[in-house]
Amino acid sequence: MEEVAELKRVRAEEGESRYQERKGSLLSRLRRRRPGADLCRAFMPDPDTGLPSNEPALCARLQKVFWEKVWARKTISAEALDQCLQQLPRLPECAAAEPPTVEEYSDFLSRLGKSGLGPDGIPNLLLKLFRQWVGVVFWRIPEKLTKEAWRLEHGEEAEGEPVAVAEATKWRLEEGDPRLGRMAAWLPLLEKSPSAVLPNGTPLFGEGDFRPITIYNSSTRVQQRLSASKLQRPLEGAVPEEHQGWLGGRAMEKHILDETAWQAQRRLQSRLAFTLFVDLERAFPQTARVAVWAFLLALGFAPALVALAAALTAAAYHWIVMARQAFPGPSAIDGLSQGSGLSTILLVVTMWVLHRLIVKALRDRGLDLLVTIRFFADDAALACDTDYFSAAPPDPLSSLQAKPGLVIAARR
Repeated sequence: MEEVAELKRVRAEEGESRYQERKGSLLSRLRRRRPGADLCRAFMPDPDTGLPSNEPALCARLQKVFWEKVWARKTISAEALDQCLQQLPRLPECAAAEPPTVEEYSDFLSRLGKSGLGPDGIPNLLLKLFRQWVGVVFWRIPEKLTKEAWRLEHGEEAEGEPVAVAEATKWRLEEGDPRLGRMAAWLPLLEKSPSAVLPNGTPLFGEGDFRPITIYNSSTRVQQRLSASKLQRPLEGAVPEEHQGWLGGRAMEKHILDETAWQAQRRLQSRLAFTLFVDLERAFPQTARVAVWAFLLALGFAPALVALAAALTAAAYHWIVMARQAFPGPSAIDGLSQGSGLSTILLVVTMWVLHRLIVKALRDRGLDLLVTIRFFADDAALACDTDYFSAAPPDPLSSLQAKPGLVIAARR
């Protein structure tokens, strides 16, 4: 084969490093040539024929329709939002968090590693090489965004301050707005458990049996990650230890150890108890952004930093990636996106609000000493003594529903 002869020549003349690089390139090319390489691995039911199909165009069309509904505008009543805001303390340290400076951008860019390319094709290396210039461009973005936010709301320039606090957090782009193109992103869909298995053993996936991972442009990811670090620092000391994951020094192991220790203690005391594990269905895309911005302002974060976070989470137009092909995808009009550097810390704040709502509901019933609540990321574990049921019906989970758009995945 020509490929084998080429690899031998490269190994002999250019060394082992170049050989391994060339070998990987050739293997990738051969994979694309194999039969079925242009089809999806997952089969989905064709709505017209009812037959399973793995045609990329069909699968992408079904996913686009489904995820546009999930990422549609969320509604939250003023009463529900007010109940959430009452649970948050005002943290003085949050007021000191400001948008990143030129020096912080330059320092962050100097430490960039390799990463996947976004739709614009600009690699991290290019941003790193031109970090002095890029840092200045990124630093000027918040001012421009807040001014544009005001124009979107009022159609005119503001007098005095560039934008009012409340208006900056209302910045939204409606579906079809040409500005959506500024936040273009790839959307690979990772398979989860299939909905059904055909008699021949072929797994059949529904639209909701995938996990969407948004891959933004490198420039957007840099700004998201650095802005997230500004939000995270004041929260690490405020969010209680019952919340593990996504914060410094909080890992799954600690969550497991805490739960195991609680159960062991109950066994030693010969007390009956159980743990209820709760999964929030599509927690990232179901979260209402308007609630998250209100949470950040209530905690005391600077309006300029909240406006920057809102702009960097603005509606993204996705290109669905399937079988090495890209198809027009959904627009994330509302909700958070997995893959965004900001989404994890924003969901931490949301989970903290839900935690405090549940504790309040239990305290109002006199049950707060009987139930211990722990969160790992977007999953909740309610450790309950059996005295709970003799005191009142087990319904504090209703606090999780109809707040910032979240619902419980009952089948899990």
